[in-house]
Amino acid sequence: MTGHEAVWRFNTTYSDVRELAGLISRRSGVPVTGLTDPCQL
Repeated sequence: MTGHEAVWRFNTTYSDVRELAGLISRRSGVPVTGLTDPCQL
């Protein structure tokens, strides 16, 4: 995998991170604030 491909994959998955974090936090009852901050990933 090239660096360019890695960045593209990261950007693609990061676009879903907020939705996933929302679903997980709603199911577990724990707020997932760290996942919404790109510096924390």
